[in-house]
Amino acid sequence: MSNGLVISQIYRIGVSAQNAGSVLNGLQDNGTKFLRNSSGNWDDVKGGDGMECIIDYTDENFQYATYVNGQITRTPVAWNDWNQEVDINENIGTGDLEGAWVTPYIIDPANHNTLYVGYADVWKTTDKGDSFTKISTMASADNLRSMAIAPSDNQTLYVADPSTIWVTTNGGTNWNDITGTLPTGTNNITYIAIHATDPQTVWVTMGGYNSSKVYKSTNGGTSWTDISAGLPSIPVFTIVQDKEITDEDFLYVGTDVGVYYKSGDDNWEEYNDGLPNVMVTELEIFYATDHNNSKLRAGTFGRGLWETLLVNSANLAQITTGTVSGISDNSADIEENNITAEGGSSVIERGVVYSTISYPTITDNKEIDAAVGTGTYSVSLSGLSGQTTYYARAYATNSPWNLLW
Repeated sequence: MSNGLVISQIYRIGVSAQNAGSVLNGLQDNGTKFLRNSSGNWDDVKGGDGMECIIDYTDENFQYATYVNGQITRTPVAWNDWNQEVDINENIGTGDLEGAWVTPYIIDPANHNTLYVGYADVWKTTDKGDSFTKISTMASADNLRSMAIAPSDNQTLYVADPSTIWVTTNGGTNWNDITGTLPTGTNNITYIAIHATDPQTVWVTMGGYNSSKVYKSTNGGTSWTDISAGLPSIPVFTIVQDKEITDEDFLYVGTDVGVYYKSGDDNWEEYNDGLPNVMVTELEIFYATDHNNSKLRAGTFGRGLWETLLVNSANLAQITTGTVSGISDNSADIEENNITAEGGSSVIERGVVYSTISYPTITDNKEIDAAVGTGTYSVSLSGLSGQTTYYARAYATNSPWNLLW
């Protein structure tokens, strides 16, 4: 009955660093699915509820997928031989070790053989899960829910349960509670991201239905600054930095109603054209050789997996304004406007904007054409004031988000 409906409830995604077409999805009730090299076919690779998943950034044949509460399976052959799959959580050897529903784990950016898993404490493996060592003593009663390791310093890790965040700067020898002024009395900590080149700069997202959504620290958690301006008072579930923009911090967050982005000290802005109004549970970026071809992927809880070019990429439609004809006191025709390229995603609206100001935008008056996509079109403007100079420009709105599955 639901065949063909785009209703997958994704908890987490894992994006290949080597291949734009390889993605893992962990789904509510429907296991873990793997898209192989843009084949269009999603393989069922692990049953039950699918949770966090990781693709090794040096060899995408090595992948990790999870069932509930931290039951982690490793494959060395991209799920092509179930006999080679290993449940690495069984190598921890502590009996009935049980993590959060979505147990977090991360891979070391400097050594792909090293992973960290968060249960009540942090466990470390240096051999892809064949053996583990406990490296913390926080013994969280609520279990750890989020983890991050600094891309520029693999000795710095931040981990959190719903109400407390800890940091280590020496690989787990010592941990410090840095919760400080974070509003964990009213909101749960949901996600952590660390700056690409500065391990002291960290961002934390919060749940809850109030204005406290995203916090930033530039001193390793000694103090926190609320950077939520522009976001609605709804839960924020995930955050990612575009590491290739170096002149200022460029961030994306996934919320209860879609995606927002922030450049430097600017307020957050929506980035939802073409994306359903849906909870976004995780964001990841695939970095292409050409940054203009890099992709932001969004796992949603109820509408599947989506992707888009990054905000600053060259994804604008190519359009020229035509000629004016049929001028009268109160009307005019703008003919032969032409869209020659959609800019990598579908043009979902086109028309003409007009104003008495010399450079009209889509916030001014506009006349929408009945058709969409590329090609030539004409529109008629009416209700104009006589003896008045108007300026008109053709415009196109393209949908940056595309459905992957």
